[in-house]
Amino acid sequence: MLSVLIAMLLHSTTAFSQTVAIPVGTQGQNTEVEVPTLGMSMEFVRSAFGQANSEQGPVGNPPITIWHYDNYRVYFEHSIVIHTVMIHSGN
Repeated sequence: MLSVLIAMLLHSTTAFSQTVAIPVGTQGQNTEVEVPTLGMSMEFVRSAFGQANSEQGPVGNPPITIWHYDNYRVYFEHSIVIHTVMIHSGN
């Protein structure tokens, strides 16, 4: 009787796995929005893209500064762009 109960419990708790493919966002593939690119200076970004809505930093070593624009964030190391991140629109 005990062996039947154990067998039933083991059978009912067997895990089944399924692969679920979740598409990765297409960040940065929107060709309608020009954004600052790697290596641009702060001065160039400001003249080409305008004043940021807000600025954060610099913090850390090396100093990292973030400029917040409507659709993206620009990350600088010292005064050079190291990355631009698009802001998810929720669509």
